[in-house]
Amino acid sequence: MVKDGLKGLKKADLDEVKMLRAPPAGTENVVSAVHCLLHHEQTMDWTILKKQCIGKRTVLKELKDFDPSTVTEKDKAYVTKLTAEE
Repeated sequence: MVKDGLKGLKKADLDEVKMLRAPPAGTENVVSAVHCLLHHEQTMDWTILKKQCIGKRTVLKELKDFDPSTVTEKDKAYVTKLTAEE
């Protein structure tokens, strides 16, 4: 199901988001949540998120290869908090 949602995502889409100096809060929250799920690190530092998450050449492969069984309770709590914010 997740992989189906990634079919339309292209590197150019991520590059566009990466170019934002100060992203909207919702965008920053989503990227932070993705970063947490992939790397088990919690950060809202946009510079770090751009470099370690959406700026990585391998991010699309990492998203496609994502294994939900690796998500910890701590990761779930962080992502739930981020996605509940408006």
